[in-house]
Amino acid sequence: MVWEVHRLCSSTGPISMQQALRLVLGMAYNIEAAVAKWREVAAWREEQRMALVRERLDAMMRSNADISFPHEQEVYGKLFRGCPCALLTADGRPVSVWHAGAPRADELSSLPVEHLKEWSREVFEYADLWISKDTERTQQLTGYIQVYNMAGLGWRQVTSKEVAEKLKGALSAGGFYVEAVARIYVVNAPRVFSMAWKMVRGFLSPWTASKITVSSEVPQELIAELGGEASAAKLRRLCAADVAAPLGAPVLRPEHPRRASEESSVSNSSCSTRCSYGCPKGAVKVAGFWLQPQQLPPGLEDRNLEALVEEVHKACCTVAPASKQQALRLVLGMGYNPHAAVAKWREVVEWRRAHRMDDIRQNYVAIMLSNGAAQFPNQAEVYDKLVAVSPCAFLSTSGCPVSIWHAGTLNVNDATTLPLDQVSEWSRAVFEYKDIWISQQSEKSRRLVGYVQVYDMRGLTWRHYSSRELAEKVKAALQPGGFYVEAVSHMFVIHASPLFAAAWKIARNLISPWTASKISVSGGVPDELLQLLGGPSSETAQRFQDLLRRTPGEAAAQTRVLQPTWKAQAGPELASTPTAELSSESCKADISDCPSRCEEADLEVPEGMRKAAGFLLAEDQLPPGLESHCLDALVAEVHQMCSQVSALTQQQALRLVLGMGYDRVAAVAKWREICAWRAANNMDEVRREQARKAASTEGIHFPGEDKVRKFIMVHPCALLAADGSPVSIWHGGTLASGMDLAPADITAWSHAVFEYKDLWVAQDSEATRTLKGYIQVYDLKDVSLRQLSRDTVEKLRCALQPGSYYMEAVSHMYVVNSSMVFSMAWKVIRNLISPWTASKISVSNGLPEELVQALGGPQSAALKRLKEILASRSDAGPVPVLRRLPDA
Repeated sequence: MVWEVHRLCSSTGPISMQQALRLVLGMAYNIEAAVAKWREVAAWREEQRMALVRERLDAMMRSNADISFPHEQEVYGKLFRGCPCALLTADGRPVSVWHAGAPRADELSSLPVEHLKEWSREVFEYADLWISKDTERTQQLTGYIQVYNMAGLGWRQVTSKEVAEKLKGALSAGGFYVEAVARIYVVNAPRVFSMAWKMVRGFLSPWTASKITVSSEVPQELIAELGGEASAAKLRRLCAADVAAPLGAPVLRPEHPRRASEESSVSNSSCSTRCSYGCPKGAVKVAGFWLQPQQLPPGLEDRNLEALVEEVHKACCTVAPASKQQALRLVLGMGYNPHAAVAKWREVVEWRRAHRMDDIRQNYVAIMLSNGAAQFPNQAEVYDKLVAVSPCAFLSTSGCPVSIWHAGTLNVNDATTLPLDQVSEWSRAVFEYKDIWISQQSEKSRRLVGYVQVYDMRGLTWRHYSSRELAEKVKAALQPGGFYVEAVSHMFVIHASPLFAAAWKIARNLISPWTASKISVSGGVPDELLQLLGGPSSETAQRFQDLLRRTPGEAAAQTRVLQPTWKAQAGPELASTPTAELSSESCKADISDCPSRCEEADLEVPEGMRKAAGFLLAEDQLPPGLESHCLDALVAEVHQMCSQVSALTQQQALRLVLGMGYDRVAAVAKWREICAWRAANNMDEVRREQARKAASTEGIHFPGEDKVRKFIMVHPCALLAADGSPVSIWHGGTLASGMDLAPADITAWSHAVFEYKDLWVAQDSEATRTLKGYIQVYDLKDVSLRQLSRDTVEKLRCALQPGSYYMEAVSHMYVVNSSMVFSMAWKVIRNLISPWTASKISVSNGLPEELVQALGGPQSAALKRLKEILASRSDAGPVPVLRRLPDA
């Protein structure tokens, strides 16, 4: 369409692809209207000789001289005080401020309309030149911001026909710059004006109305556009200045000025969901919402995210009504897996229905509408007997709530007297309140936003970490958060002890990089958090830091629950999350004939097992979301698609399907990644060498193991589990600097170890027709902060990283002899990862019963040998590497 408009408009006069794009958007995709508008614009520009004006403004923009416009003293002194291009947004776009109060209304009649029009043409041409240059430079469609300050506006000015006529002349040129304005903010609007706007906006197109914000103050949305409170303070100073002072601020220049002749007239840029009106570079628009790059989980690749959200939305609506925003959050939160997203929606709907969450939501929407004080049930008891919390105590620069959990106030003595259901009731209300806030703000700003959680660890003691009663109550306080998908934008753990920080360095390797990127652990207050609050010098950050200087109890007592700066709405999509009965079958695939659900004659399916692709799987080996799939058909499809990349077995296809949560696109993408990695590291040769060792009778050794043993003691395949799977042991307490260990040494060793284990479980699975995996045991006994230097952690990561290229090869990971700090950190972290991933990791300060049973029970030889190895660590020397049982 843009090309067509460009072609048709070129017959009227020269036009760039950018101009054609703006015409298409501004005229709502109507080709005839776009061409007609261009004829009008071209005629006006020819009549006013705007090409010459543009050249002069371009030269002025690139010079160092002060920028001024014709008749500006007269305009600013008699009609309104103007500040064109006086401020910059966070991403460098111009912001103009018009002050509506006329300083000398009695002299207005002496101001010629032609002077106003000449001033108007140059002001709008300058702003258009700015954004056109920026668009060509960044290849992102951008626009400028207009701020209308209504302070000082009187009834006499509103009703004056002369004022209206002169204002029309001052704004006349703006109509010839199509789709140049990104946003219009009317600030300090009186109540009457706000009421009038509510009536008028109903007569405007939703697209036009969505670009205009009317507020009685400077809204948080505008503060976020300006980059935080520091820049917003400049705007407030401009708005508070004496209206008798004509010039409020100097005209700014773009950071990267270019000649007008350098603007491409044949740019091939076209609009897509990546074009941005006021969004940071790289922003993506999906389902009507702008997302920043860091909001997109890995794995997007060639997926059509818009179509995926639409698919999930339709499927979810057959379970219970869902908004597009909810569907988008589900898609992101479940890693682009539509089946997992729908399964999660069923879980959310069932939970909401069980706890009557719609009633709670309506109650808090009413409180927001009435500006009443927000109170949460049982909050006095929770704060007094469990932990002091400051929900929604601060606002981030985006206007979203920031909550603080004062961990040092955890009450070991009184927690036992607090009923668990009271904690859960309080928690559900708090999370629902925050969800209303971010859901409605996302709808208003069309940017997907989330709230911030801050966990202040000051005052935590070993007694807190070791209390089982506290752990149970804290889990109940945090658990409802799992039913609000992609609602948290970031979590900050501040004032963390060195041991907690050390535990986090290890624990973050056990979760996905995507999840870990949303969690920051610091011994103080990180700059990232202060920037979210508006910068270190902002009023909000100052109040936050002042609060932290007090004891946790005082801090909690001196904060109150804030409300959004905008009015809540009781609309159908936002007021509630409907909880219809979960009886619809339309979201389910027809799987009645699926072979993976029936018993075939050639392989008996024991109770509690499932057969897929010729292999038996236990129920706990199946990720959630299976009900929407025919597993055999899906494995066959993935096998066929992956075979076009490189040959693979049915077992590998099955592991890919399970490991990527039944997502065929992700499975094929992962296989490409695995093939590229194997080719780059000559892994086929490594596999042949490991197969030779496994078939021989000689002792098994891995390249560079003596050097690696000086860095960390590892016993690969040192034990056999009860089902014949290999068990490897990593002794974290033996970590050393590894100064003599070159990257090539650790890589060669790691590749060989993981390939050997994969060869073992692959052959065992083929022999038994049961999908097998190996066990990893991480012994954290004697791990200290001194061992966890940046270089040591990097080498440890290098040693573990190859494991990510062997899909579903690990059956379970056990972290044993864990410190209380690490265990506490894990209790928090496990709530941030998928239950499926968390179910495969066990953290314990001893040997958990689950591991004991996996090794054959309390009297098994394998368990006794494990205890010996853990007791002796490196003292007894290397432990022999075992082989797969020949009769497996």
